[in-house]
Amino acid sequence: MNRILSFAICLASSFACAPPAPANLVRVGTDVDAETLDPRLMRNTTGYRVVNLLYDGLVQLDTSFSPLPNAAESWEQTSNTSWVFHLRDNQIFHDSTRLTADDVVYTFETILDPELRAPQRMLYAPIRTIEALDSLTVRFTLTEPYAPFLRYLDVGIVPKHLVESGHNLSVSPVGSGPYVLARWDKGSRI
Repeated sequence: MNRILSFAICLASSFACAPPAPANLVRVGTDVDAETLDPRLMRNTTGYRVVNLLYDGLVQLDTSFSPLPNAAESWEQTSNTSWVFHLRDNQIFHDSTRLTADDVVYTFETILDPELRAPQRMLYAPIRTIEALDSLTVRFTLTEPYAPFLRYLDVGIVPKHLVESGHNLSVSPVGSGPYVLARWDKGSRI
């Protein structure tokens, strides 16, 4: 019993002696490290949490999992199997390039490509085509009506130009979300 009490006192005193954290620092403990920071390849909760800060999806889900505008400022269902999304005009990736309909098309086409091996690929299987109608408008055509469709559009949009040039988003993410990755010490901290 004395050993447990001594250990608890030592542990408490080590926290008490630690320097105070800066006012603008938030620390969040996680049980595992992220596997990847490419939103198309997410497999674990830590990765999802970080990616949701770094990237914007077409929609953002609220606490009841209802879709809210994000990269898309509005959308309409034009038929049982067709959805049109209108992107915000001021959406910018962290590399200062504009997020466009081509990036949206690229993101979802690569998720559907079996070669990418996206873990969530089957969620998007009802998508027949994705078209950029202009630089800020995207149309999804589905094979059949698909009730959860909007809920799966929170996946982060990736910059086509960077991925096609060989940039590895898994370790060096470039999104359009509110936060930018400053550092990732694998197995320790993000």
